[in-house]
Order: sequence, then C-alpha cells, then structure tokens
Amino acid sequence: MITLRKSQLTYPKFLNRTFAYYPSFSSIITPQFFNKYQYLVSNIDNLLFAVSANGLVKFNSQNIRCDYPLKIDSSTKRLFFDFYYDYVCSVFSLVDEKVQTTYPYIELPIKNSVGKHAWVKVNLFLTNLQNEPLLYGTVQDFSHEKSSNEHKVDITNEAASTLISSLETGVLMEDENRRVIITNKSLLNIFDLNLNPNDLIGQNCQLMAHEMKSYFKYPEQFIDFIEMNVQGHTVKNGEILELKNGKILERDYLPIQNKNGKYRHIWKYRDITLKYNIDKQIKQSEEKHRGIIENMQLGIIEVDTNDIIINAYNKLCEMTGYEPDELIGKKAYQVLIKNSNIETYKEAKNRIIKGDGKPYEIPVIRKDGTTIWVIISSSPIYNEQNQLTGLLSIFYDITERKKLEQELELANKVAAAAQESERLFLTSMTHELKTPINAIIGMTDLLKLTQLNREQLDYLGILETSTKFLQKLITDILDISKIESGNIQINAISFDLNKMLTDTVKTFEHTLGKKNIDLVLDLDFSLDSYIIGDPLLLQQILINLLSNAEKFTSEGQITVKISIVNQTNQNVKIGFSVKDTGIGFELDNKDLIFNKFFQLPSVSQHKSEGVGLGLTIVKKLIELHESEIKVKSKKGKGSEFSFELTFDKGLKLEAPKVLNSRTEDNIPTNFQNLRILVVEDNLLNQQYLERVMNKWSVNYDVAKSGEEAIQIFDKKRFDLVFMDLQLPGIDGFETAVKLRTNFPERTFIIIAMTAVVFPKIEREVLKFGMDDIIKKPFTLTELSNKINSYFPKSSFDETTEPQNIFISELDKDFLNEFYIDDYRYALEVFKVFESEYLKELESILASTKKDDLSTIKKRLHRIKASFKMVGLSELENIISFFILKNNNTIADLKKMVNPNDITYIKNIIKKQISILENVT
Repeated sequence: MITLRKSQLTYPKFLNRTFAYYPSFSSIITPQFFNKYQYLVSNIDNLLFAVSANGLVKFNSQNIRCDYPLKIDSSTKRLFFDFYYDYVCSVFSLVDEKVQTTYPYIELPIKNSVGKHAWVKVNLFLTNLQNEPLLYGTVQDFSHEKSSNEHKVDITNEAASTLISSLETGVLMEDENRRVIITNKSLLNIFDLNLNPNDLIGQNCQLMAHEMKSYFKYPEQFIDFIEMNVQGHTVKNGEILELKNGKILERDYLPIQNKNGKYRHIWKYRDITLKYNIDKQIKQSEEKHRGIIENMQLGIIEVDTNDIIINAYNKLCEMTGYEPDELIGKKAYQVLIKNSNIETYKEAKNRIIKGDGKPYEIPVIRKDGTTIWVIISSSPIYNEQNQLTGLLSIFYDITERKKLEQELELANKVAAAAQESERLFLTSMTHELKTPINAIIGMTDLLKLTQLNREQLDYLGILETSTKFLQKLITDILDISKIESGNIQINAISFDLNKMLTDTVKTFEHTLGKKNIDLVLDLDFSLDSYIIGDPLLLQQILINLLSNAEKFTSEGQITVKISIVNQTNQNVKIGFSVKDTGIGFELDNKDLIFNKFFQLPSVSQHKSEGVGLGLTIVKKLIELHESEIKVKSKKGKGSEFSFELTFDKGLKLEAPKVLNSRTEDNIPTNFQNLRILVVEDNLLNQQYLERVMNKWSVNYDVAKSGEEAIQIFDKKRFDLVFMDLQLPGIDGFETAVKLRTNFPERTFIIIAMTAVVFPKIEREVLKFGMDDIIKKPFTLTELSNKINSYFPKSSFDETTEPQNIFISELDKDFLNEFYIDDYRYALEVFKVFESEYLKELESILASTKKDDLSTIKKRLHRIKASFKMVGLSELENIISFFILKNNNTIADLKKMVNPNDITYIKNIIKKQISILENVT
C-alpha cells in the first residue's frame, strides 16, 4: 500500500479546484468527457466514477452489483473527496511522472436503497482515452466480509483488553479522536482512583488530563508534555513524573498510525517510587563515598577495554596536573606512563582482567614532566550481560615513601659496604693474628719434644692454654662475621651421629674431670646413627653449648641428652639438650644472653673465659637450620639449652676418617726421600716450618715470594709444594697457576696454607690448580696427616715395615690380602670401577617405578662383585641383601643408597686412585 503526504506530491493542473465543494458535478460535464464516460460504463463492470485530468468528475449508480442499489448522492461524493482527495491527486502525479505501479483499494461506507451503510472496496485504475489520461474507480460490495472481520476484531480487542487488564503497568489507549479505547485497573490504582476501567471507555482524554493535573507536583508540565507528544507523534520512553503524594511515575508514549494516516495513542504508566528512591539513595551514597575518597587523597580513573580514559576524578587530576578534558578520550598509558614502563603497565592490566587484582607500583608522568610514584589498585567493570567494559583504577601517591625507600636503600648500601669493610678488616686482622699464633703453637709443639723440667712444663701448659683461648676467640669472631654476612652454608653429607657425639664429649672429659664435674652422654639407643647433615656445624653448636656449661659450672653434672622426637622412613627429628648444674640466671634475661659481647650482671663476679660470642653463634647456626633454641634456667640451680633438628637418614657406611691418624708421640720423622718446596713470606712461619722439616729430615727449599718459587721450581724437582695464599707480588693463586702451566710434564701436589677462611675456599683452590688446603695455625699432627694423605710413609720410607697403601675408609684387610702388593693391578681395577661400575650403579639408581625390577636385580648382580674388589664390602652386602629379598622396590634401594653416599664413594675412590698412582 502506498502512503503519501501532500507535501510530497506533485499535483496535476486541476489542483486549484476542490471537487468536494461542487454542489453538482453533472452540470459541468463536457460532451467529450461524457462520451469517454459512456465508453467506460459500457465496457467496465461496477464502474463507480471517472475523473479527467481537467478535474471533471462523473459518478455512476447503474450496473453496480450489490445486495441493494447504492445511493450516490452529494454527501457520498463529498465524503469520498474529503477523505481521498490527496490520494486521487497522488495517482495523477504518478501518471505525470510516468511511474508504472498498482494502486491499493479504498474502503468506503455508502448508503444503499434501504438506508443501511454498505461497505465497498474502490479500486483505482488509470487509462488513456484519445490521448488523455483518465482515472476511474470500480466498486465491490464486501459488507458480509467486513462484518466477519469486525467480529474477529472484536475478539482480538477482547484478548488485548484481557491482556492489558492483567498487566501491572498502567495502560491507556486513545483513538484518533482522543477517546479512551482501552485502559486497565493498574492505571487506576496508580492514581488511587476507585473506578472500573470500563467507566473510562469513550471518555475524552484531553478533559481527563486537565482533571487529573492537580495530582501532579508540576501540573502544567504534565499537560504540556502530553500535547507535545500527541502533536509530535514521537515515541517517548522513561519520562519521570512526580505526584504530590510522593509517588514517582515513569511514563512511555507510543503513537500508532493506521493505514489512513490517523494516529492512535498508547500511554504506559509505572509506579517506580521504590526504585527511584533506592537509586536516589545509591546516588547519594556514591556522592558520599566520592567525597570520602577525595578526602582520602585517592585518585580514581575509569578506562574502557582499549585503555581510553572515560572518567578522571578531581584528585587524580590534582595528582597529575591535568584537567579532566585533557585526559578523557586519550589512552591512559600514552598520557601517564613512561615508555620504559608501558609493558609493566600492560602486563599488570592483563593480570587484573584475568582475576589477579594485586596492587602494583609504577611511576607516573605529570603534565609538567615530573614523575610521581603511585600504587595502582584496579578492578574490572562488567555490564549487566557480564561483559567486561573497562577498569576502575585507584591511584595512591607514594612518592614520599619512595624517596624514603631510596634513602634507606642507599643507607643499606653504605651499611653493607661498612659491614664488608668490617669483614675484610676482621679477616685481615685475624690473619695477622693467626700468623704469630701459628708460630707460638708450632714452637710449643717443638718445645714439648725437648727435655723439660716440671716448672718448664707448667709454664708451657699456661702458654698453650692461653694461646688456644686466643685462637678460639679469633675463630669465634670470624664465625660470627661469616654468619652475619650470609657466607655459612649447610653441607649435606652422611655421618655417624653417635661417633660425632662421642668425639665431642671426649674433648671435655679431661678438663671437666679436673673440676670433679660429671659429664653424661644420654643417647636414645633406638636412634639410627647415620644421618645426612653438616657434622661440623652441629659439632660447633654442641661444643659452644658445652663450653658455656663448663664456664659456669663449678660442681655437679653436665648432661648431653639426645632423643628422637619423631621419624619416618626417610627422615628423623632429633632433640638435643645440654643441661648443667651451674649458677643459672633469671629467665627475664634469656633473650639478652644471645647478644654479642654480652654477659649477665649476675655473673660479673664469676671468673670465666670468653667474651660473649658462643651463644650468639649457637643461636644463629640453629636459625640457619630453620629451628630455634629454647632455654630453661633457675638462678643458683643451673640451665638447660635445647633445640630440635630434622635430618634425612643416611647409608650406614663408615664415616670418613683422617688418613693415617697418629698421636703426637707417633709423628713420622723419616721423610728424607720427599722433596718439599715451602712458599711463605712470614718469617715466623718460615722458621717453624724449617724446624719441622729439619726434624723430619725432609729435603726442602723455602721461597719468600711467588716469583722466587717459580725460579727455584725451574731448577729443581719437587713432590710437594706448601703454598701461602697471601704473598707479596703475585699471590699464591696465580703462583699455583704458573707452576701448572710452566711445568705441565711434572707430577706434584700443591697444598694451600691460609689463615683467611672464606666461603667455598676449597673450591677456589681446586679451580686454581691446587690439590688441598691446610688452615693456619696447624699442629705437627695436622701437618703430618696432610702429608701422609698424599704421600703415605711407605712410599718413601725404606724400612721393611709393611706398606699401608689402602685408605681406612675401605676394607683394608681384604684389599691387602687380595692384591698382595700388586698395586698396578689394583690401580687398573679401581679405574675400571670408577669409569664403568660406579656409573652403572648411578644409572640403576636413576631408574623409575616403571622399570622392570627383575632386570634391575640382574644388572646389580652383574656389578655386585666389583664393590668387594675395591674394598666397599658393606655396600656389596647391601646390594646382595636387596637382590635376595622379595617384595622390594627400586625405592627401597634408593633409601639404602642415596646421592650423598654416591658422592662420598666417588671421593674415596678418587683418593685411593691418587695414592695408587703415586706408588706405581
């Protein structure tokens, strides 16, 4: 159907005439038009009228097939042209524009001969007669069909009315004459009207509106908005209206145009008082919290998913120096973030979107180019469909805090530098102190070998005791320095706990026996003796605790108790306790006793050795093991110090022993075939070593510098070099490298000598081509043992004593009987074991649960005998037990032989190979 407005049409030339105002159309009919009209009447059924382009009109009431003849009077003609004048004109305009189209029919009620209205359809056609366009209409009676449709419409209206009446929304529908068609009870309830909706049907809406305006807070505005909407025919949604009784209404307007261009009007009213008040409260709350946030000095910014700023709050603008309109619409990272920090900003943003809303610190650029530091805390913003729409970020200025942090960092660096300087000073000072102490201890050892009377022995004892006290003091200072600088590491090796405890306690038996103090070692005999840990650190803790107990106990008993706290198949937690019956102290002071260089006032009258470092070292070493020390004490009754440590269980192999350990009375004195070079710049140490070398009949030379050592080495051959690390000119490290590179064809051992002990020094000396290290000061026994570890006495002693080639960590009796001095063959066996069978064992231990157990046992059976051939008899027994036992797993084998045991085995095999190479 074509719908046109007058303003859109191009009218034919008869526009200056209005058909509807002609009192009689037949009086102006021309003969030409009449002839054409008659032609149409005779050829076209149900012809109603004809219209020429000049505006001549002729209606026909003959030959129209209807139930009753139609009355085509002047009122009918006037009705037709009143309603359809524009449409007729539009059809002619289409002729002028030569548009080929069809024309929708017109529905029209016309009275028939019995006085009833008959509904007819008028179809329009354009034709051309004698070169003149002619418009004619035919008529079709469809009164019966119209009656049926009206019945359907009534049913439809009834359904619509039923639906509208059930709505909670108030609805009012007006016809084109502003009369009420449909309304519902909800509308009446909104206005508190005690009426029936049917009472309003047919009422004039304009009058009703004027009657109802007194209900509104702004009555004239209510009326004006209605008229504006009706005249403008514009859809309106969400108009807010306030009633005088406090209600808040929301109104929608919907105009509906019918096919005749007339409008009906639908109004919807909703009571939103509750929602409106809640929204108002929310808005007020938002304003309140916005004020709070502003007062909290927090800058807030909102960005969309593309990081475009959509809102910048006042405090943020104040922070950055921008006005809101200078930020809104721009990308946040381009305006506020330095180029070097953009990736950090984007990564943080992505983390927040994924749910990790952790705040982060970042520098922000202000408008004037200066930088401030902020903490940014962001939250994703989602819409009602749970779609991400952006981020809300809070900026907190931490510039002042950052300045303090930078100042603190600088202060820490200065403090660290000072601490490092202190450490270097202590290291250097202790080295200088240890040099004369080394000479004193050495000379004391030599003096003991001479004939002395009782008085001289007493003086010598005092000298030795004082020297050892000074030596321990220096050691404690070095230990606390290393601990505080983080240079202490916990080693993990398998060791015999029972033996370590026994050896530790024995060192105190003699001195405590002189004071008539009982020393008790209370062991839990269910304890698995072999554990994996650092025996030296554990021994140092116990020695310091025993030393402390010895100082403050004059009579009674000191008890060392070891017990199991709990254990599993893999590890064991062990409790250690040292309890004395000494002077004790008040528990209020228990935290003070662990401070450096501190002694309690209550013991100021008590004469004791030490400067207050022992317990400090104990506390720090236990904390290094991630444990804590506990204290019980009662003044005059004694004290108890206890702690708990967790260890992995180790393989029950014999713990390493010092090779060829000898007592002072059994020091070897026949080294005449050994050639030794001593590189030492300190005169006292030179004199001490010279006296020792002479006493042992060693063939030796002394070099006072690295350069002199290289010159001497160029002229003579040596088996062993004792190398001081701190030498004038080139130091001991560089000298060792030059000896290795300048004389690659020679075989010799280099042992470093140093009083400066720093972390990983053993690794350092190996890296620079040295073989071992001996720490100053050392005794004659320590020096002899170190030499014998590389050059057993049998390798250079021409006496007929049986040779002692195999080291004590191995099954010496079996090895001596098996090889019968055939050390060349033994060397071959040990090398093959190291290169093949030991690696095979490592490969087996690397097996997983998926590997076939029977295959693993076959592999073990093939290599089992090789462990006996290198003196690892106990390990061979373990392997045999595993092979024979049923229902075991590879995990069981890994418990019996762990990685630390493999490392230990590698070391003793390497040591044995080195000895065999020297004697073959």
